[in-house]
Amino acid sequence: MESARVRFWRSIEFEPITGCWLWSAARNWDGYGVLKANGQSVYAHRFSWAEKHGEIPEGICVLHRCDTPACANPDHLFLGTRGDNARDKSRKGRCHNNKGERHGRSILSEAQAREVLRLIRTGESQSKIAADFGISKTAVCNINTGRRWSHILDAIR
Repeated sequence: MESARVRFWRSIEFEPITGCWLWSAARNWDGYGVLKANGQSVYAHRFSWAEKHGEIPEGICVLHRCDTPACANPDHLFLGTRGDNARDKSRKGRCHNNKGERHGRSILSEAQAREVLRLIRTGESQSKIAADFGISKTAVCNINTGRRWSHILDAIR
C-alpha cells in the first residue's frame, strides 16, 4: 500500500499564479482536502504543515493565509487557536450571519417561519403545520421554542 506521503504528493496540483498547492483528491463539504494517514482521516493542509514543521499541538488549528481551503502549501499556512481562526475568518469577511433563510440548509423563508409561529399561536396543531409546510414536527417545535429562528421570536415578543 502507498504511504500517505506518496498519496499526498500524487494529489497535489501546483497553481502557478497563487502558489497554492491545490488538493485534487477527496474533499469534505467545506472544500478541505482529506486523506488517510496512519489509518485515520486527516486534512491535507494539516498533513502538509506537520510534514514540514512537525507535530501540531493538540487543540491548535492550521489556518490559511491564502483563504483557499483546498490549498496544502505549508508556506500559505500558520498555526492559531480557535479564537485566532474565528478572528481571521471575520477579518477576511467570511463570517456570515447565517440565521433564518440565510442559513445554507434553510427550507423556510422568513415569512413562512413567521406564518408557522402565527399558526401555532392560533392553536393549529404542530403536526398539521409540519405537513402543510413540508417540514418535520421537530422543526415546528424548534421554531416555537426559539431553538431555531430565534431572531423572529425576539422580534415579536
